[in-house]
Amino acid sequence: MKRTTGTGWFDSSVTYFGATVLHKRKPFNDAATVNRAIVIKTRNKPGNYHVSEIPDSLREGLKQLCSQSLQKFAELPDMSITGRAADTWKPLIAVAATCGDIEWLMYSLKEVKKAVAKLKLGQEFEPEAEVFNALVASSKKAMVPLSEIRDKLEKECNWQPSAWAVADMVRDLGFEVKTSHGERKVVIDKELLEAKARELGIEVDTEPDISIRNLSG
Repeated sequence: MKRTTGTGWFDSSVTYFGATVLHKRKPFNDAATVNRAIVIKTRNKPGNYHVSEIPDSLREGLKQLCSQSLQKFAELPDMSITGRAADTWKPLIAVAATCGDIEWLMYSLKEVKKAVAKLKLGQEFEPEAEVFNALVASSKKAMVPLSEIRDKLEKECNWQPSAWAVADMVRDLGFEVKTSHGERKVVIDKELLEAKARELGIEVDTEPDISIRNLSG
């Protein structure tokens, strides 16, 4: 990671687990952040929140549980290949598996699936993909005005880049932009459109392949 000294920047290596537990009432705008964090939603409830001193006997039990959970963590399948959402939840899944808490395992798997769905939705709002989607929506025409693409982006994404920026992204996608009847338009190439649709297919994290029976056994 980069650190500053006040006069410049230097590289620094830090060893830590990527998942972060956060409390937030309003959703994050960035899907990548959501999939790298476990968001806890709390509600205010009147009461006595004094925490009593933990007895030594209980502390020893917690140490054993921690040790067993670490062993279970090492035995779990590699979830990084099934998506970062599953990888983020892996430590909690290991604890639940150690305790044989089937209810929590079911809950955690449901939360992982929700996180994957949110990631998919967030990926669909990548700038290049949004420009392409706007182009597809008007592709029945032989030529699509840049102004029409900008209008769709503003309506669907609350985003209105300049005509120059849209033209630049459209050209990067491989489409021709030319002036027709005094207006700059995108020339629709059906074959290129289909090829780009395959190329830009939204990448989806697969659901974690986790067996409740194996985890709690």
